[in-house]
Amino acid sequence: SVPGAQDVNAGDTLSLSAVTVYDDDAGVNSVVLSLTGGIAGTGSPATDAVIGIVSAAPGVAGSGTSQVTLTGTLAEINALLLAVEIDSSSADHADYVLSVEASDGTGSDLEHITIRLNLEPAIENSTGVTVAENGTVYITEEHLLVLDGDNINVERIFTVGTVPQYGTLFVLDRELTMGSMFTQDDIESGYLHYVHGGTEEAADSFIYTFSDTHTGAIADTVFAITVTPLNDVLELTGTTEITRNVEQSGQDLGTMNTVHAGISISILDPDLSAAESITVDLTVGAGSSLGILAADGLTVTGDLSNAVRLQGSFGDMALWLESIIDGGRLAYTPRA
Repeated sequence: SVPGAQDVNAGDTLSLSAVTVYDDDAGVNSVVLSLTGGIAGTGSPATDAVIGIVSAAPGVAGSGTSQVTLTGTLAEINALLLAVEIDSSSADHADYVLSVEASDGTGSDLEHITIRLNLEPAIENSTGVTVAENGTVYITEEHLLVLDGDNINVERIFTVGTVPQYGTLFVLDRELTMGSMFTQDDIESGYLHYVHGGTEEAADSFIYTFSDTHTGAIADTVFAITVTPLNDVLELTGTTEITRNVEQSGQDLGTMNTVHAGISISILDPDLSAAESITVDLTVGAGSSLGILAADGLTVTGDLSNAVRLQGSFGDMALWLESIIDGGRLAYTPRA
């Protein structure tokens, strides 16, 4: 008698102790039992999954190959079967068939045992990707590929453990959140992509786990995303024109009078940190001049001329420009 289909993890051994030979009239006569391993559905011998006997014993031929013959009395055969194992440490197929044939010289019986091998998944590629700031990148099998010999692509399942901080993952137009799943088939179909959110961080990532339809699993794995920065355009915003007759030399442009609003300027450059250096040039028409009333830590060149240069940290410069409207920063003298 033989058991039903057997499952074994790749690299493990499978005991055939459940195989028993019966022959009511065999007595002490010799019985030959042949065990032959084959690749399911092909008719080919399974040379990568060998049949072995745990300990050497008389009446055993071919131990450690894909075809083993046991010869002896019925009692000896069944005792040897208790020590038979299939070693799958070199196996690279998903399904095998073990053919069991017993013969006593006058009659024979042939049975088959299906052996399902659970091949452990393995990360082939998890290289990460590079994306332009505010751009989109598709994650292909060249970037993320898990091999799993006993599962097709739709059965190779990734689960998002931690989402990216500075962008978003999508499968087609479906946003992936914590716990969302995608498959190797989604990757190889060109569906999985990452959209960067436009921030200035140089790196992002997400964490995934992997599972298949058997017991194969891969624990938390980080997928890195490198962001190539863009040189964002520096932007100045604020007052574009003041209509006012200035009769007084050194008129403070922050508080020209109580009726007309003074100058207000804001500066924006997402690429610059507060400590990085910046230069701002202020110019007026020939014959007129600008005077710096308070530099607030900035370096001033050309004070009281029509072309004044301010240099300093981005943080100090932004604060100084925004503070002009408060008065006490910048004065204007018209052409005589």
